[in-house]
Amino acid sequence: MISYFIPLILLAILAFLENLNKLNLNIKNKYLYSFVFFFLIFFVGFRSSIGCDWDSYEYYFNNIRSKDLSYIFKNQDEFFDLGYSILAKLISYKFDNNMLIFVYAILFITPLFYFCANIKRTYLSLMISYPYFIVVVGMGPLRQAASIAFLMLTFVFIEKRKNNLIYFSSFLSMLFHQSAIGINILIISKFNSFLKKKRKKLFSYFFYFFVTLIVLYNSPIIFNKLYIYINRAGNNGINPAKGVIFVWLINFLPSIVFLLNYSKFNFQISLKVFLKMFSFLSIGIFPILFINPVISYRLILYFLPFSIYITSYIPEIELFKIQRTTIFYCLMLLSFLSLFIWLKYAYHAYCWLPYQNILLF
Repeated sequence: MISYFIPLILLAILAFLENLNKLNLNIKNKYLYSFVFFFLIFFVGFRSSIGCDWDSYEYYFNNIRSKDLSYIFKNQDEFFDLGYSILAKLISYKFDNNMLIFVYAILFITPLFYFCANIKRTYLSLMISYPYFIVVVGMGPLRQAASIAFLMLTFVFIEKRKNNLIYFSSFLSMLFHQSAIGINILIISKFNSFLKKKRKKLFSYFFYFFVTLIVLYNSPIIFNKLYIYINRAGNNGINPAKGVIFVWLINFLPSIVFLLNYSKFNFQISLKVFLKMFSFLSIGIFPILFINPVISYRLILYFLPFSIYITSYIPEIELFKIQRTTIFYCLMLLSFLSLFIWLKYAYHAYCWLPYQNILLF
């Protein structure tokens, strides 16, 4: 368990120094940020036998390795998402499953670092991300972790108004996990409302055309998964995502803070509209947690980037007239507590313990 606290301690120290305005310029330099980036790539990318899906990913990788590309395209229902299948096949020509894990770590960590670099308190946002988003999601469900990471890019591109890249990152997000289709359609539809009519039509037609192709191509897999999640969740060895309440709280608390202090957050109007929409969705999904925790768990994972973004700015609004430093210390304490509680008491924590690294152990 101690191994998991080493990166968090590093991020907490950097976040603490970042909180000291006098040292801010020394902390926010590309060399130090690059060091932290490569350290987390090492920690996440060279892990071994971690995550409850580890054996499944190894099985599917070996299965893909034994098939040619034409067979994979024609029989996609036998494999995971198309993005995963193509990537795994390309890697399998020269490497094993460990290389695929490493590549997925890059696909996950790189967008996360770009996302956090665009937040005022960069290391605070990384520290907040670490306990659940990096450890549990980033080191667990590979495909959805990459999908959420591309969603983070979409969020940053929306903020920067890089229209072409918005659609591209959204498309990649859906390509790596089918569960991202709904959330990306919602984001793009909302984004289109801010565009001029001619540009809106052009981008929309292309985007929805590709979405339709993805849905049609993956329809056997999508319907099969929906059938399993709806009719057999909790039975036949499928665990009903017991930690869904914990993840919901991670999203619920920042959403409440944002909605109650909406005017205090100094964001662009379009950005505030997006955050407001997802805050309501984070709260409104609560009843579904008890109807189908598996589906709701898959959905609320996509709210994590927005929660991280909001939480990182909470010290700036002086919540309840509490000093910024006090709020910062509270967030630091919550980060350590949440990691400890999850590793100690979570139902699936045994899949992460002990930490193993192919280069160290």
